[in-house]
Amino acid sequence: MSGGAWQGGHLGAPEEGAVAGADGSGRERVSAIILTLDEEEVVARCVREASWADEVLVLDCGSTDRTCDLARAEGARVEHQPWLGWSAQRNAGAALAAHDWVFFLEADEVLDHTMRSGVLGVLSSAPRPQDAWAVDRRDEFWGQLLPPSQRASKSITRIRLYHRGSSSWDEQMLVHEQVLVSGRRRMLPGVLLHWRIQDVADNAERIGRYSRVEAQALSARGVAPSLPRLVLLPLVRFAWLYAVKGYYREGVRGYVNAVMRAHADFLRLAQHWGTSTALTHVDPPEELVRR
Repeated sequence: MSGGAWQGGHLGAPEEGAVAGADGSGRERVSAIILTLDEEEVVARCVREASWADEVLVLDCGSTDRTCDLARAEGARVEHQPWLGWSAQRNAGAALAAHDWVFFLEADEVLDHTMRSGVLGVLSSAPRPQDAWAVDRRDEFWGQLLPPSQRASKSITRIRLYHRGSSSWDEQMLVHEQVLVSGRRRMLPGVLLHWRIQDVADNAERIGRYSRVEAQALSARGVAPSLPRLVLLPLVRFAWLYAVKGYYREGVRGYVNAVMRAHADFLRLAQHWGTSTALTHVDPPEELVRR
């Protein structure tokens, strides 16, 4: 699956015989793990579409909506864990899984048939526990899949399938977390669909929320605020997406998304600048009040 619109509904099972050992004989068992917080709009679909796994584990960190009930209704095992941070929460999920091989999903993600078959094929081929498999994750925007936006060298770090005895999430990373892999990184075939219909305001709210965490990550790494970076990086991001990655072919949809992604870089760097250099006094300076 290379792009276009997805009309929703159950994707169904891969064609019969597409994967050797897909019936469980001679195949490593796998747990699909989903982290949730108030995901009632999408969690049932995610659990249902992850039925190819031997276990679907939902690790919830305090939902106040129907997330947990909907997940259980679709057959998931639901566990609870207060939020530990992205990497630590994922490691907690892996520790709770029934099987050593784990595949991590976000609640708004779905594997296409090719990737499902790829996962089951890997697990049927006596995989080395030291190796791990990355995914080609594509974003939906306004009901269509966007072109891939990452370099190949970056995509190979997007690990989702691994053996918990040999790999784990790097808890030093606050955002854009990655799996520490002792063996080889490999790509799974197919596409991981990131599919959650959101309008521009929803996306802007999410970008603003993440900008604070990303600014904290920059400070934790000792990155100094930089005016050239603040000015140039958003422009470079827009040019990379719109011209190099072909978002211009998507018309207004591609232009709007490229601008929003560039704006996300601007907010992250501006937030970092503000928290690193600005005064945080609640009251105005005395010399301004008395003049």
